[in-house]
Amino acid sequence: MTLPRRDLLLPLALAALAACGVADEGQYVYAQRDPWPQPSLLPAVTGPRLAVTNSGDDTLSFVDPVSFTEIARTPIGRNPAEPEGPHHLAATPDGRTLFVGISNTVPVNASGPHGSHGTGTVDGYLLEVDALTGRQRRWTRVHRSPGDVRLEPGGARVWQSHYDLVGIARALEGMSKEPDLDPEKEAAWFAKMDSMVVVTDAATMERVAEFAICPAAHGIAFDPRRGLTWISCGFSDEVAAIDSETFAVTRVPVADDPGIPPTPRYEPYAVAIAPSGDVWISNTGSANTGLRVVDPDLMAEVPERRISTAGIPLFGSFLRDESRYFVVTQKPDALLAIDPATASIVAEVDLAPLGCLSAHAAVLSPDEEVIWIVCEGDHLTLPGTLERLDRRTLEPTGHLEVGLFPDDVVYVPEPSP
Repeated sequence: MTLPRRDLLLPLALAALAACGVADEGQYVYAQRDPWPQPSLLPAVTGPRLAVTNSGDDTLSFVDPVSFTEIARTPIGRNPAEPEGPHHLAATPDGRTLFVGISNTVPVNASGPHGSHGTGTVDGYLLEVDALTGRQRRWTRVHRSPGDVRLEPGGARVWQSHYDLVGIARALEGMSKEPDLDPEKEAAWFAKMDSMVVVTDAATMERVAEFAICPAAHGIAFDPRRGLTWISCGFSDEVAAIDSETFAVTRVPVADDPGIPPTPRYEPYAVAIAPSGDVWISNTGSANTGLRVVDPDLMAEVPERRISTAGIPLFGSFLRDESRYFVVTQKPDALLAIDPATASIVAEVDLAPLGCLSAHAAVLSPDEEVIWIVCEGDHLTLPGTLERLDRRTLEPTGHLEVGLFPDDVVYVPEPSP
């Protein structure tokens, strides 16, 4: 057989390719922006769902609120090989997007970059997640130990606090090296203890604002009528009232005898805003466990509305008519039904027999007929749970295991067209 000359091989090869219909590289045209899209991590969405952050195993649980079954459990985080501790989340009103905080802390007995709650030394993140597929879309870097994540009324901006204990420890260390501090220098060191708030544009994921407010900031709640955002200050026994437009900060003590870092007396951790605008604060300090109320017009605590609790109060929810405030406690695990008008506990549900260990938050369904309670478990091997209670009778109607150390649950509406 006689082979063709070498100088004819290339023209022959190109002619053969053309005959097979193969175009050159410059002629490839894709009809889609992403010709190889990643498959959905979730089944097709057919109604509303619940979403839960499992901070101990870096996952999100998606739950059908009607059947009270887990639809899917999806990974969350920027690095699959790292423990990142997803911490709290928010859902957009159209049901299409979740915003998830990445704390870069792990639940217990940790040190170094991924310390336990508040002691991690590396920055956290805010992740934007497609609620229809479970896939992460965008992210923005924030500061150490991000805490609460809340979408402001109207859904335009995401607020993220930071429960930063490292900054407090470093400032105290610096103060210890200057034994003869004058008032001005002491104030400067105390200012270094203040943790940051980051406000992010929900549509663009661009930074709107970041500013220091107070030591160990955590719980976030909104008073849209007065244009205020309230955030708890765990190590200065205060709540911070922030003007939602100018970001001016007013710090209000939760009692007339507040402590100072590193020895707070009240340790406010969570806040809830009543429909009237009253600020209800969950104080977790061992000597002053209970609820305090701040009047938003007087910018002062109201002593006659104090409520002592047997357990450590955390996150709760108000009925729209303000006739009840439902809040959970730990040690013992209980749900308290509180009459805000009389500042009294009118009912209490023991959550332990339901299988709830370390209750973290009580969240009302949009129709106010159901209370969902997220319970942390033991943080190590025992999964956390969701409990479902009838809001009117406070009888249990569902129990569901989710991931390791869940710390928040949100209602995700059925997506709008």
